[in-house]
Amino acid sequence: MLTIVDLHSCNFNGSIPKSMATLTQLVYLDMSYNNFTGPIPSFSMAKRLTEIYLTRNDLTGKITSIQWKELRNLKILDLGYNSLEGSIPISLFSLPLLLELRLSNNRFSGQFDEFSNVSSHPLYILDLSNNNLEGLVPMSVFELQGLKVLDLSSNNFNGSMQLDSIQQLKNLSNLDLSFNNLLIEHNGINSSVSLFPQIKTLKLSSNILKTFPDFLRSQSLLLELDLSHNQIHGEIPSWIWKLPNLAHLNLSFNYLVSLEGPFLSCPTLNMLDLRSNHLHGQFPVFLPNVVYLDLSRNNFNSSIQKSIENLPITTSFFSLSSNKFSGSIPVSICNATYLQVLDLSNNSFNGIVPRCLIEMSEMLGVLNLGRNNLKLAQFLMHFRAIVIYKLLLLMKTN
Repeated sequence: MLTIVDLHSCNFNGSIPKSMATLTQLVYLDMSYNNFTGPIPSFSMAKRLTEIYLTRNDLTGKITSIQWKELRNLKILDLGYNSLEGSIPISLFSLPLLLELRLSNNRFSGQFDEFSNVSSHPLYILDLSNNNLEGLVPMSVFELQGLKVLDLSSNNFNGSMQLDSIQQLKNLSNLDLSFNNLLIEHNGINSSVSLFPQIKTLKLSSNILKTFPDFLRSQSLLLELDLSHNQIHGEIPSWIWKLPNLAHLNLSFNYLVSLEGPFLSCPTLNMLDLRSNHLHGQFPVFLPNVVYLDLSRNNFNSSIQKSIENLPITTSFFSLSSNKFSGSIPVSICNATYLQVLDLSNNSFNGIVPRCLIEMSEMLGVLNLGRNNLKLAQFLMHFRAIVIYKLLLLMKTN
């Protein structure tokens, strides 16, 4: 008569006993965060099962032989972070009540086949990330109209992928297709930006994306946008700074050449990564609440005297490395009192290093000023004196 088995985080090892399969009244099973090895037993006799959690073990073998069709009441299946292999059984998508399917961080491989009759399926989380799946992304996925989270990242999917397909997913809030080899296209001809779901997280990193998708300009709920490691050329459009809730923006490792301002109209942005592009011209005005700012490996060639005055006090990571910046380093850079990483290396800065940077040495974990034309002798002398003083204090207290 046992209905609930919870052995979560008990440091068990060895295989899951086959006798578990005889628990016919089982409703809830959690054996996650252990060291179980070997195959997953078939729980097909437990027809009342609603939730199965086996994540974070070292389970092996294929799951195609398990009679999933018998588990008609199953709502949650979490097999993530194991060493399972083989193909993903399409029979999982015939379970009428399944809400969450998490198979991430395994060794599933081969084609992810098409499935049918799922338009009314209630599935709202599908996570197949970090596997070895290949071929085309099945169009059946975009018929799962209840999907809120779709994560297919870190696989080997290829071929063309039309972003217009997500218009059917009215409830979609998180989409991650990163680290595949997909040619991501958005024609925008037969679709209106208003028909797209309001997404909170969109990650398309490390694919083949050549333009900014037009529908993004209407994404008022967007919090995180990652289009890094693609093939986007030209200008960063001004509407991207007008997204009212955008907090994280990563456009690094593209072929972008300029920024269209103004930037101060994006008060929510706290992480901006534009490194490894071809950006040039004047230094952009700082965003008011930025915490992480990386403009390294570009072609900026102006002075930063005026712009640096607006560096927010909250900034903790700031890199201008490998550009063509010139002039002196202004004292106002020390207004960012929470700065932990400052990298101004490989530029054409000159003059004396502000002494206030020495005084910030307790907070600064990384300070890189190399490959410039700075007068470092006095700076190093002061820095050495502070280090010696701290060592003497330490010796005295011990």
